[in-house]
Amino acid sequence: PQYSSHCFEVDRVPGLLPHAGTRQHIVGITAVIRPASNAPIVHHLQLKASHHGCDVATMPLMADDLWFWSSGSHPLVTPPEAGFSVGGASDYRSFVLVIHYDLTALHLH
Repeated sequence: PQYSSHCFEVDRVPGLLPHAGTRQHIVGITAVIRPASNAPIVHHLQLKASHHGCDVATMPLMADDLWFWSSGSHPLVTPPEAGFSVGGASDYRSFVLVIHYDLTALHLH
């Protein structure tokens, strides 16, 4: 049996940020798993970004890796001059959050 699963979510910049018409500079990212009871089955998260509009089938292959999180990881915090820009005239137009679930714990009972 397969006890592992991936989920992909694609979003365009206008729906991603509260002020998406303006360029935003991201210098920190943290994972928030809700409800917290899902934390044991979330194995890792991967944030990817593309310079082009992509669909869920092509995005994971065509996008740049921006951030990776796994259980026990600390938040990403960069110096102000580092990070990456989104929205406005920035390069990144589409994002995908890849969620890998480890469902082994659900099948042990």
